[in-house]
Amino acid sequence: MKRGTLLVLLFLAPECLAELLPQQDKRPHFTLAVCDQVGLNSEVLALARQQTEEIFRHAEVDVTWINLDRRSQCTMVPGTPNHFAIVILPHGPDNAVTPDAMGSAPSRAGAFPRAYIFYNWVRMMVDIVERKDLTTIGQGIMLGHAIAHELGHLLMPERTHSLAGIMSTRWDRRHWDDAVAGRLLFQKAEAKAMRTNLLARQR
Repeated sequence: MKRGTLLVLLFLAPECLAELLPQQDKRPHFTLAVCDQVGLNSEVLALARQQTEEIFRHAEVDVTWINLDRRSQCTMVPGTPNHFAIVILPHGPDNAVTPDAMGSAPSRAGAFPRAYIFYNWVRMMVDIVERKDLTTIGQGIMLGHAIAHELGHLLMPERTHSLAGIMSTRWDRRHWDDAVAGRLLFQKAEAKAMRTNLLARQR
């Protein structure tokens, strides 16, 4: 690059300079539309949001969380790119293959990729591992991690469960301790796969 050209770039406004720089370092992003069919405590939902966003921040993925209005049947506008939906249900279906699963992520349902959280199992898990006076906080932590797990399936449809981390099949006390400490995260290969898939969708 000639010196004159370099000086011109240096004196450009930051927003103009950003448009001229390569875009390959742009962080992938998706919008998460949450349909709460339980009527959750606002503190639980706010903590779940915080947990979900933090988990994906560690994976270098940005999340925009929006709460849908269940009174309007959680209506979403078709044709919006990179929107994923999470539906929080009071309990899982009676005919579930794994009756104690906290969620399910069909490959695709309706206009948007969506997954389901079964709140009775979230609450039951917290009742087992957390003190009674901390159940509200515990439910927010567990719900956020369950949401991130199911989103992992939507964002990595080519992958299944892993032996470690947030994509583990079954969670026990050790997973709970990691969740509370902020250590229950996506593994590096999983984070990379999600970023690759999201960037491909954004093109």
